[in-house]
Amino acid sequence: RHLTYAELDRASSRLAGRLASHGVDRGAAVGVHLPRSLDLPVAILGILKAAAAYVPLDPAYPRPHLMGLIDDTAISTIVTHSDLAPGIREAADLVVIDSDESDDPTVDPPTVSADDLAYVIHTSGSTGRPKGVMVAHGTLAASTRARPVHYEKPVDRFLLLSSYAFDSSVAGIFWTLTTGGALVLPEPNTERDADALLDLAAREQITHMLALPTLYQVLVEHAGSGELASLRIAIVAGEACPAGVLASHRGTVGDAELHNEYGPTEATVWCTVHRADADDEDRALPIGRPIAGSQVHLLDPFGHRVPLGFAGELCVGGAGVTLGYFGRPDLTAERFLTIPIDGQLERIYRTGDLAAYEPGGTLVFLGRT
Repeated sequence: RHLTYAELDRASSRLAGRLASHGVDRGAAVGVHLPRSLDLPVAILGILKAAAAYVPLDPAYPRPHLMGLIDDTAISTIVTHSDLAPGIREAADLVVIDSDESDDPTVDPPTVSADDLAYVIHTSGSTGRPKGVMVAHGTLAASTRARPVHYEKPVDRFLLLSSYAFDSSVAGIFWTLTTGGALVLPEPNTERDADALLDLAAREQITHMLALPTLYQVLVEHAGSGELASLRIAIVAGEACPAGVLASHRGTVGDAELHNEYGPTEATVWCTVHRADADDEDRALPIGRPIAGSQVHLLDPFGHRVPLGFAGELCVGGAGVTLGYFGRPDLTAERFLTIPIDGQLERIYRTGDLAAYEPGGTLVFLGRT
């Protein structure tokens, strides 16, 4: 299936009208409980056009986990498919996006401010209860605007590999749709099937993709002749990138650029990036330098900068720092701080990650504090 920009615009405007008729208003948290399909970008844009905030509820998650996310974010309305509706019917008011609502009125998107909520994405919960990170329109815009500053090759066809419940999906969705590219979504249950993904990449002439380093290494090692020939930009993110990934990349798609991005959900997807080169062949890829609009500080436990070459906690400042955690003011106050840096007060997020500067000013990731 294919969807043009005009069709996407009309469908998302109709959904915004339906949401308004269900009482959804500015700042409301609206769940997105959909499989990987063309209705996904329609739902996300429709919720934003209603001045609400979308909350991913991936159907692949266990039901108790989904119910916990719904309760945690005070969701009262969920956009879903008719075949998924029975499993969550009692959880919230449902808007069934694939029902026949051809006469739905469209709405003109209201004006939103930079501080209005755009989405809430939950962290994995690997270190405890999942936390709903509140991302405003301003930080989403700043994160998206920084992409063409770093990446000179514009998006033509982007392969969306990650679940929309992970913040890396935000990069592909908004980078692509704000620059006029084609967003390509694999069929459900194929996002970890290397052969299916490579066939799709060849068929759709994919130019850009973002993946975990482990998945990307599998893809390039399995790729046959020409399956990734159209690839221009490969991005790895989400975990430390070992040395072997670059070697596999250069051996298969050496003409394509390989970039290693770093950034917690709390800093709106990414805050540093490194373009790999021949000097990185035999080492784990650095996490690079701050992106446009972002500041990075390596601090000791007392809040002082560490000297060059010494490990410090990576703290992020600048336009990408999010609003905090939904319904968790105590935790927000603990991790999001306003401190004096170079004589100026700056709001930062403490990542809990350790990093150090190399002599040339490139950041290397060293693990957790």
